Amino acid sequence: MVGVFTGRDLPLAKQDQSDRNRCPLALDTVRFVEHPVVAVVAECQAVSRAVSGDAR
Repeated sequence: MVGVFTGRDLPLAKQDQSDRNRCPLALDTVRFVEHPVVAVVAECQAVSRAVSGDAR
């Protein structure tokens, strides 16, 4: 696994929580149905699925 990242980890200058395009991961509050809260980066899909299962 490479890492698990939250909205605070993204290097975006102006994250607008009311716009999915300007805030791809939820920051403090999930504002949309199915708004992702973490991004999992792994070297293979099996590891990514195993780790993302822990985040649910």
